[in-house]
Amino acid sequence: MSTAEQILSSTAQPSRLQAALGTFAAEAATLLGALLQPGRVLSEVEQMGKLLTAANSLDASDPDRATLLRRRAARIGLN
Repeated sequence: MSTAEQILSSTAQPSRLQAALGTFAAEAATLLGALLQPGRVLSEVEQMGKLLTAANSLDASDPDRATLLRRRAARIGLN
């Protein structure tokens, strides 16, 4: 690989430090959002609890539906 190719490929990809800082900034923003809106977090936790309770009650009779409810519960708050 020529020197020019190395320079171009290294500038096109973010460094590990840049990627780590980007991840850290995103996590900090999420935490700040949760601290500023505690009611939203509580409602999401309540919704997750209801879905998991429903999934537990459906385990014996409809395991596929129970799995779907658990997947939905796991995705709450990720949007």
